[in-house]
Amino acid sequence: MNPKPSIWLLAIASLAIGLALPRTACAGKHWGYVKAIKAGDAAWAKAANAKDFDALADLYGEDAMLMPPGHAAITGHDNIAAFWKSALNGVSKVELDYKDLHGMGAYAFRTGMVGMRNAKGATLAVGKFVEVWHRGGHGWKLYRDIFNMNPAPSKAAH
Repeated sequence: MNPKPSIWLLAIASLAIGLALPRTACAGKHWGYVKAIKAGDAAWAKAANAKDFDALADLYGEDAMLMPPGHAAITGHDNIAAFWKSALNGVSKVELDYKDLHGMGAYAFRTGMVGMRNAKGATLAVGKFVEVWHRGGHGWKLYRDIFNMNPAPSKAAH
């Protein structure tokens, strides 16, 4: 005995809805991560350029880990603030260029490029970064931050 066409239609519709729900639920909630991460990154650049290292460190969660090149992982508000104070010494402007942003539940991932300039506007360094943000009890905070700098361009022989 063949099932009636309406049963097949119901089965296919249920399957389609079931497959669509996780994506729809994720996209629908979106947890405001795009807006929140963009605001967090703008606050990061503003704090870095203002040399407000406490405000910069406040953007990192309590369990955050900063992983700069050539250093052990850095944790804790005061240690993160001290690192950035030292690392940005002589840097007058930090410029961030974001490449992508993706979220998954309580985490968001962002990549981009960073440029650093001195007071005369000359480029000091260019590099890239990966950020992992986590949404916890205090909103979206940096959870993991890793970066490295590109090699300096070689000077052409004259």
